[in-house]
Amino acid sequence: MPLRDLQSTGKYAVQASRYRERHGVSGAKSDGADAHMLTDMVRTDSHQLRAVAGDSADAEGIKVLARTHKTLIWERTRHIQRLRHQLREYFPAALEAFEDLAAADTVELLAKAPDPARAAKLTRAQVSAALKRARRRGIPDKATAILAALRSPQLAQPSAVTAAYAATVRSLIAVITTLNEQGGRQSFLLRKRFTSSLS
Repeated sequence: MPLRDLQSTGKYAVQASRYRERHGVSGAKSDGADAHMLTDMVRTDSHQLRAVAGDSADAEGIKVLARTHKTLIWERTRHIQRLRHQLREYFPAALEAFEDLAAADTVELLAKAPDPARAAKLTRAQVSAALKRARRRGIPDKATAILAALRSPQLAQPSAVTAAYAATVRSLIAVITTLNEQGGRQSFLLRKRFTSSLS
């Protein structure tokens, strides 16, 4: 039986390792030897193997959503790392001000003020409003800490370099915002599909 037909038999070798021990000499594992062993097992011991039930359409749908959700999380992590690297180069105060670069209040404020000069001009009302929309607690204290960090002295890059970094950060923020939105949507769909499959 060709190896490609092994999966189509719908058989599962419950004791594949013991079958290998029974027929192997050295006990060493290799892909070629395992392929030969599994094919031989189906040919000679198929009556002792149990059929494996295929995944349902609902299970396949859940797997698709789960893979997409995982990919979005990975992509968001990559873009956050890039954002952190860019901010470290020209705007380290932002890293002091914002602990979570993917948080809704962080991306809102960085999109509005992606460079030190504009960030220093943010008002308490603007920062507090962003924190409120993100459903943060202890808004007055958080707003004070953010404003203090953004207005702290720091070494500055030349204006042309700062402008280039700011444009890059705005692009990264736009991508992270979209990944946040789509990741949340995929998470909702995944929970909904998984719950319905259990009912």
